[in-house]
Amino acid sequence: MRIGPVDSLLQLPGRRITEFRAVVVEQMSERILPAVAVRIVNLSDGLSVLVGVRPVDVLVAGPRLLVDELRDEAASVIVDLAEVVEEGVHTVVPKATAPERLTVVELTPVSLKLVVTLSNQADAR
Repeated sequence: MRIGPVDSLLQLPGRRITEFRAVVVEQMSERILPAVAVRIVNLSDGLSVLVGVRPVDVLVAGPRLLVDELRDEAASVIVDLAEVVEEGVHTVVPKATAPERLTVVELTPVSLKLVVTLSNQADAR
């Protein structure tokens, strides 16, 4: 967005001076933040995640000036395993957050299949 010199008074033919107002519209943009690491939270004691944690791509949207300046590591992704209380294969949906004034539009993949085992089984391998 470029804004040139602003003069609140405009001279028109006939030496008339008129006041004017301008509306500035913020241009919106989207960007994919690739391979954002997933952090596991609230895993019950005695359980371990053996397989399935992999990075996700995060599509964010917001004002172009903010999106253009965004670093790839600006978003964070978590998988909350508070509801997982036993071992097995669990399909979970990661949740992402983005910096203020930006919106998370989409995650790819939208879900992850995690293999959860008892901690002592994971340690034995």
